[in-house]
Amino acid sequence: MSSSYEPPNPYSASPTGWSNQPTSNDAELRERVRTKVMIPAIFLIIVGVLGLLASIFSCVNAAISDPPPVDPNAPEMVNAFAQGSVGPVAVGIQAFFILFNAFILFGAVQMLRMKAWPLALSSSIAAIINFGSCCCILGIPVGIWSIVILSMADVKDAFKANA
Repeated sequence: MSSSYEPPNPYSASPTGWSNQPTSNDAELRERVRTKVMIPAIFLIIVGVLGLLASIFSCVNAAISDPPPVDPNAPEMVNAFAQGSVGPVAVGIQAFFILFNAFILFGAVQMLRMKAWPLALSSSIAAIINFGSCCCILGIPVGIWSIVILSMADVKDAFKANA
């Protein structure tokens, strides 16, 4: 038997050093952290789904649309932008953003499941820098919120315990 003044066994899997069985404290911690993580993860899923839908629409539109007519009264930059919004290069760029938004969605689901903390953090950062389809308007506040939640010590501990 050990007294409370002895250090825990460093080779044991649990912080108490005695058992691998989860304690009621561990379950309480996970439940408290799950409530912290759930709302930002759901919002991150929404950002990922909206970005994915917008990128799919833009990719299909770039593939099937004809180039718009050149407006002689518009600035040259506007005409170049309109011409570049269709064609194989535009399809490739939008295909990249389809994968990018799928990554955000996958990381958000992992965050909701409280698995793969680095992946959840990476998808939160990706939501901030997602400039395709103007999804960064929603992604910036949601990504920052997710990073703040994921950076909390108890959240990191719960992710490690859940791994």
